[in-house]
Amino acid sequence: MTVEGAYAPGSNPIAMMPRAGMELIVSPGFENLTWLGRGPAETYVDRQFERIGAYRSTVRKEWVEYSRPQENGNKTDVRWFALTNDQGLGLMAIGDPLRSVGARHATKDDLERAAYSFQLPARQETYLNLDLKQMGVGGIDSWSRNAWPMEPYRIPGNQPFRYRYRLVPVTGNRPPAAHGEGRQAATMPGPTIFQRWRGGSGRSRTSGAGRVLVAVTRRS
Repeated sequence: MTVEGAYAPGSNPIAMMPRAGMELIVSPGFENLTWLGRGPAETYVDRQFERIGAYRSTVRKEWVEYSRPQENGNKTDVRWFALTNDQGLGLMAIGDPLRSVGARHATKDDLERAAYSFQLPARQETYLNLDLKQMGVGGIDSWSRNAWPMEPYRIPGNQPFRYRYRLVPVTGNRPPAAHGEGRQAATMPGPTIFQRWRGGSGRSRTSGAGRVLVAVTRRS
């Protein structure tokens, strides 16, 4: 199945975007991650210090504990990303060509509301971001405009974008080779997934700020 997302800016001015992409809500039980991309540690467009390879982990292990809950655990330059259960069944997303990917057991609202990790709800679903890109971390300093990401690592809100990826069911019978201590990539059939856009449900949403369109095409 091919999923395509597009954004067209509207007439109203809009600030730079924190991310351009989609979020899938995956049913409980799909905890295992494998990916071909940068790893094993988290990476962002201005923090790409990790090697490209095939890696294996879990959603919970990829949570990065900061002093306050915030965006964490992202992976860049991802060729494919798989989410499976303990039987090796699940779903693989294949970038066209590359994606920025993150998975966690917390919503964006959860992260905004909690001052400490113990205040986060104990959610079993996985919130999976399959993004075209995410803005950089920034942080040259914390008291001026230099706290923002540098210009090449921002996502302008006044520019259109379009991207796509493929979703395929897989099984864990013949895993490819992997980098990292004790890590082995797995291949993966289909969890129940729900796609959600803010203000929409997989169709198009139009406002003065811009137009978002999601198209899903099933391949025979």
